[in-house]
Amino acid sequence: DMLQIATKLKARGYMKPFQLIEQKLQNEDALSVPHADDPNTIRLRYKIPAAVCTSNMRTQMSLSGFLAIFDDVTTWAMMSVDRSKRAGVSISLGCHLADTRNHYHHRKPSATADNTSVTNIMPAAGDIVDIITRVDKIGKNIGFASVEARHAETGQCICIGYHTKFLPMGWLYETAYSPYFFPITRTIFSMATKSGKSNGLFSDKDGDGQHLSDLLLVQEKTALDTDDNLKGQQYSFDLNDDHYNMLGFMHGGCQAMVYEEVGKMAAMKDCFAQNDATESAVSCERSYRPMLESIHIDYLSSERKAVDIQSRIYRRDANGASMRLEMRSAGSDTLVSRSKLAWRV
Repeated sequence: DMLQIATKLKARGYMKPFQLIEQKLQNEDALSVPHADDPNTIRLRYKIPAAVCTSNMRTQMSLSGFLAIFDDVTTWAMMSVDRSKRAGVSISLGCHLADTRNHYHHRKPSATADNTSVTNIMPAAGDIVDIITRVDKIGKNIGFASVEARHAETGQCICIGYHTKFLPMGWLYETAYSPYFFPITRTIFSMATKSGKSNGLFSDKDGDGQHLSDLLLVQEKTALDTDDNLKGQQYSFDLNDDHYNMLGFMHGGCQAMVYEEVGKMAAMKDCFAQNDATESAVSCERSYRPMLESIHIDYLSSERKAVDIQSRIYRRDANGASMRLEMRSAGSDTLVSRSKLAWRV
């Protein structure tokens, strides 16, 4: 019932092209809700839409794309277990690859024309994956969930994630979604949104429209002057309705995907192209890109206009790099979130 309400809201924002809710409503068997044998777990069978494949020349899902999905699905799970059906707000969110040996088709610096890579674990458009979410604990104020994505055909684990949320939503929300008042809330939403249509960049039909990559246009600003010998860059990102969550603020999943875009740009610029005076380094940069192994985000405040992102690489070696990033409000310099990313080559 709550998912049906969500599809009727006028601005579904950043998650609309993912079609999570639409797929569930079109196929009732796609989502298995908690039952007596396993009351804290939900399973979602999900077909990857082409519009959300932002990696490997727009052919594959990215790790941060999975994190955006994990953000929503773990929230559903917590709401299904929590007696007050509280959606809450995110405190921290993260995920990592289950096996870094098998990821994108990836050419090593010394590779020849016939040894391009190992098994390609990241799904492409049209592939079917199972999202398995478990609510680890629901307390008075904090909720904890863990989640993993697996290839539906083989059962091979793709990535593993976790989500921590601050649950209290205020007396009005908790009353509206209580078992006694929810039927009234559902009726009110249905009446109020009966004639509403989405006014974002995406069309109303099946989530078709602009590719998600076109909403992740990060602008490079300046190099950062640091006193700690860390290589740093600064980037900017403008927000509109299509970057928002249901509350009208920048979606946590959108922040994750912006962080990956910024991190990729910073890694290519500051880490893996350091020795561009040599022919091998130039050839290396052209033939492969760094892959994201893990991402962790702490959420501190909300934003709806524009953000500045600062990245600093604090470890680099022949196998990869680690970096930390901060996202701040462009208007007030308030810290919106911070992230840690680990890359591998």
